[in-house]
Amino acid sequence: MNNGYIYVASLNAMYYELAILSAQSLKDLHPQAHVTLFTHDTFVDDRAVQLFDNIVTNIPVHRRAKMWCMARTPYDNTFYNDCDSIIVHPDIAKVFDGITDKIHMTRNLVYTIARRELEYIDKDRKLFPYFHGAVAWYKKNDLNVEFIDTWWNEYIKQLANPWPHDEWSHDIWRGFDMFTLWSMVNAMYPEYEKFKDRVVEGDRRFNCVLPEGRQTVDVKSPVVYQIPRDMYCSMEYWKKVVARNLENVPTYNDQPYDSENPIKFC
Repeated sequence: MNNGYIYVASLNAMYYELAILSAQSLKDLHPQAHVTLFTHDTFVDDRAVQLFDNIVTNIPVHRRAKMWCMARTPYDNTFYNDCDSIIVHPDIAKVFDGITDKIHMTRNLVYTIARRELEYIDKDRKLFPYFHGAVAWYKKNDLNVEFIDTWWNEYIKQLANPWPHDEWSHDIWRGFDMFTLWSMVNAMYPEYEKFKDRVVEGDRRFNCVLPEGRQTVDVKSPVVYQIPRDMYCSMEYWKKVVARNLENVPTYNDQPYDSENPIKFC
């Protein structure tokens, strides 16, 4: 397959609900899009079967299964998009225009970060986590796949071990794959040297957040909006969806299992 879009709904059935919502917005604006959903057998129903062109199950039951799935994309060129998002412009069909051999992500914005400790990698507030991983578009070449697989494997190690950087970095970063990403693109260790500068900055239109409004992205309309989770949780409809999904917990299936509460969303 050539170009395609992927969503990953793992650990919590709410992400499955959001993936359906986002993928429908994608199909509405780009009906020819080929879209794959990575999720669990226990989540899949007729809605997904009718909407997605491809469904992959038996994935890790994990908060960051996205990296595992990104490395196993069925497409030559892939656009990964977080589930809690909405496509708002038909230019989503143009995301692969100008794609290079590297991984495209958009830059982070300080004012969109929820906690002060996460604004910078270090306690001295000099090292900025430049890239935001809510979306990524990339070619399936050997080095990109190795990068994403390493990102996944190193993040699993990061979660499993005591935080070794307490002298200079807040231990809250232990739970975030953005630290893992930062350490790789900045070649924090010699074995990461081949990954240095592997990620390049892509067009921010493809990864916008609501606080930016519609006039802050080079005066062009955003294409993808990431929606804050608390916005969904404040809606009466989603409260009912949360309640309906409390019992829908995925099984282990011989894949890595996250110790986080699998039914916690709001």
